[in-house]
Amino acid sequence: MKLDRINKLYDGKYLNYYVAEFINKENKIKKYEFVSRNKNIKIDEFGIMPKNAVAIIAFNDNGELLLEREFRLACNDWIYSFPAGLIEEGESPKDAAKRELYEETGLELYEIDKVLPFVHSAVGISDDSLCTIIGKAKGEIKNSIFVDEEIEAKWYSKAEALKLLDGNNLSSRCQLFLYMWIGENK
Repeated sequence: MKLDRINKLYDGKYLNYYVAEFINKENKIKKYEFVSRNKNIKIDEFGIMPKNAVAIIAFNDNGELLLEREFRLACNDWIYSFPAGLIEEGESPKDAAKRELYEETGLELYEIDKVLPFVHSAVGISDDSLCTIIGKAKGEIKNSIFVDEEIEAKWYSKAEALKLLDGNNLSSRCQLFLYMWIGENK
């Protein structure tokens, strides 16, 4: 595929709607719709991964895993996942992870063990990316500070997390992590 042009169809507050036109191997136009946080994608910059979000995999001192059950508007349902959010301008991924964790759960990310590289997070519909921060958190779980977020955070043991794998609404990254954390033979 060879990119021929990009047209913005809608300019939203958080997401912008584009149609990219590619020339396929039969020399025909293939139109592809996608969303981006980028307000003005230039054809020569398209394909450069933005670095715009973080996800936090946090454990407590007892080895329990922090998960959120959040009402996700795009799904119109409650979904289990990890705390996550956008990186603000001038903010490092580590600082964004600390801020997002506190805003969503009231917890303090006091130890960072690993910062994974940025990866694409929704390749079928967006150029969004995120990096995953793995560490330890402490404190008392509190509700999100934002009125438009409904988040229930809780610490989970492996036995409790195993129950979530059976028929609960999970984000794909949460499902994969739980499967690997608990062990594939469980």
